[in-house]
Amino acid sequence: DVLWKRGERLEAVRQIAAALELSPGDVGLCIDGGRMYMELGLLDDADRLAAEAVRAAPRSADAWHLHGQVALARGRAEDALADFHRALSIVPEDRAVLMATAEVYRRLGRAQRALATLGILAETYGPSGAPPDVLALEGMALEALGRRTDAVEAYRQAIARGGATPEIEKRLAALSSGPASGEPAVIRR
Repeated sequence: DVLWKRGERLEAVRQIAAALELSPGDVGLCIDGGRMYMELGLLDDADRLAAEAVRAAPRSADAWHLHGQVALARGRAEDALADFHRALSIVPEDRAVLMATAEVYRRLGRAQRALATLGILAETYGPSGAPPDVLALEGMALEALGRRTDAVEAYRQAIARGGATPEIEKRLAALSSGPASGEPAVIRR
């Protein structure tokens, strides 16, 4: 973990592989190694470790989350969604899994489900409010539903809380400069 954080990724992977040889089937090592492999784009190795973690600990939300992340990286959104739901059945308020679930719903064009999932996620933050990435995803779901004014507000809040991506700023600019919801677009030549 220290090597990974210091940017010595190849050495970190070598160390985790050695640790797995000494403790095969260690769920924590499988999950850590799987995340490392996934981030390096080594999806076959990540998938192998995620499957091993799920087999060894089928009641591990982290194992199912990793399994879903690998499925999503491979373009299998429906499989990822099923894995994320398994993780949520174990730990219903896991913020990372809720966020991943909402993102998959958004990618699948199921904006209403994304918005509902984000509502559950936002509740876990309490009065301090949701962070910028949650608000940004909420804005995208609202935009997909045609709720332009609400999307603009979500994007503004995301930007105000800091950490919003340039894509969110572009989306806000496009919505702010375009016609208001329900108004016909004016074509200028």
